[in-house]
Formats: sequence, structure tokens, C-alpha cells
Amino acid sequence: MGAAGAVALGLGLSLLLLGLLRLLQTEWSDIADGRLSWLPYLIVLAACIILLALSVAQINKTFLNKEDKQ
Repeated sequence: MGAAGAVALGLGLSLLLLGLLRLLQTEWSDIADGRLSWLPYLIVLAACIILLALSVAQINKTFLNKEDKQ
């Protein structure tokens, strides 16, 4: 069940980040057409890094709590 949950979560977050990218490109059409066309990609990359950091922080916290209980 854990592997299926990880796959579902990974697919869902990938689609969410892709949706965020398309939203930024659509709503900021003046930025996406000019010299700052890379800005939506940078924003989505930053969101991805934040999500990754939160995930790693939770993994470490869970792992350390299991070691303390043993």
C-alpha cells in the first residue's frame, strides 16, 4: 500500500506543478512572451524544492521517532 500511495502522490504532485506552470504562463502572458519567459519555470522549480524539503524533513522526523521508541 505504501508504494501505491507514493506513486499516486508523486503523480498528483507532478500534475499539480504542471498546472501551476500553465496557470502562471496563462495569467502572466506579458511576462511569458518577453525576456522573462523563464520566470514561471523558476517559480515552479522553487515550489518543487520547497515540497521536496518538506518531504525530507518529515522522513527524517519519522525515522528518528522510530529509533527513539526502540
